[in-house]
Amino acid sequence: MKKMVLLAGCLVLILVAGCDRLGLRPSPEAAAKAHVEQALAGLAADTSGLTVKVVESGADQAVVQVTGSVAIDTAVRLVRQNRQWVVAPAETPAAEAPAEASAH
Repeated sequence: MKKMVLLAGCLVLILVAGCDRLGLRPSPEAAAKAHVEQALAGLAADTSGLTVKVVESGADQAVVQVTGSVAIDTAVRLVRQNRQWVVAPAETPAAEAPAEASAH
């Protein structure tokens, strides 16, 4: 019986350690990088130039420093509204943009 309890305890430790390595329990670094990638969603952004490093860590909180460069190659569709340029709604094709926008 003692061997079964010891084996079960070892199995639990292996599973917990394995979850961290497999990304099933995301690290603070992974969470920070996911946040940056979500903020850039919709842009053709290359985030491979970012470095993510934990600068403070506790049991339930962390401060993660994200440094580096993000390469972006995207086009932004704009329309003129009330004499100001604004980002066009996603469903507005360029052909339907106000004629005033193409004049300037």
